[in-house]
Amino acid sequence: MIGDGAVGLCATLAARRLGAARIIVLGHQAQRLTLARQFGATDVVTSRGEQAVLQVIEMTGGGAGAVLECVGTEEAINQAVNMTRPGGTVGFVGGPTWQRTDPVGAHVFLQYRLAWRAGSGARLSSRTACRGACRSA
Repeated sequence: MIGDGAVGLCATLAARRLGAARIIVLGHQAQRLTLARQFGATDVVTSRGEQAVLQVIEMTGGGAGAVLECVGTEEAINQAVNMTRPGGTVGFVGGPTWQRTDPVGAHVFLQYRLAWRAGSGARLSSRTACRGACRSA
């Protein structure tokens, strides 16, 4: 789970309710990360950028099977893709804030056989995205 804001915390609750065995939340606000643990996060990562990606890859033994991106920035989207194992699923829940039409590059999804699950604003709930991502894990 990338993001410790309202969307990320709701997605953490949804992941727990849907039976995810391990939930790693990336964030920077101590109070919100405490809530994330109360809501079901088994691990929290406070590192930023590439260090956070490397930490998740190490924690999961090669990359997460499912990642929910709950921020919407180009950096967070790239982090989500880079920390997902080949064959895994990336769920985009955060409202995109980038100006480019293809921030990641479709070739990355083809090369690593990643599934892309996304929605626009309220049309895709955290629960829906989480359900899809959790099934793929």
